[in-house]
Amino acid sequence: MLIVANGQSARLVDFDRIKAPIIAVNGAIDWLPRADLWFTLDMSEENRQRFDRQRPAVKYIACGEPGHVRRVSHRGAEPADKSSPEWWRWRWSAKLGLSEDPGAIHTGNSAYGALGLAYHMRPKRIVLCGVDADDQPRIDGKMTRSLAHLSMLFESALPQLRGAGIEVVNASPWSRVTCFPKIDPAKVPEWII
Repeated sequence: MLIVANGQSARLVDFDRIKAPIIAVNGAIDWLPRADLWFTLDMSEENRQRFDRQRPAVKYIACGEPGHVRRVSHRGAEPADKSSPEWWRWRWSAKLGLSEDPGAIHTGNSAYGALGLAYHMRPKRIVLCGVDADDQPRIDGKMTRSLAHLSMLFESALPQLRGAGIEVVNASPWSRVTCFPKIDPAKVPEWII
């Protein structure tokens, strides 16, 4: 299974050669040649438009929408350092770990939420594509807000992923999410078979 976000590194993967299921995260659905699922934790105006003009043969999943999975968030005391990953985790009400409830996804970031969705499906292998977690423009040219907390979120999922026997690799050469082994983007089609 592939989780495809909108980071520039996703351009390095030949998606036309992928046979495995693909979860498109937010704007990745706009440029991916194929996707099986679309996922968002964020029903922004742009994502609302994507949800309203669905591509054929793609299942759309939006947290918080009627009939879809629900968001599980957590918000404790506000950290003092507003530039820290902990503050950004607090800002997004991110919940560490992956939900064991198949009807719920932990919040914090849509790519992380897509990992929670994939976890519920129990694939043997997952490739992260375009999960750069950097401050560069996304493929659509837009800037993202701080993703300083993203590495912390993905790392919090490691015990559950290992316990379920799910192997995860990251196909972004420069991703700030460093808890998963890196894979050469050119080798993704062979690895994910």
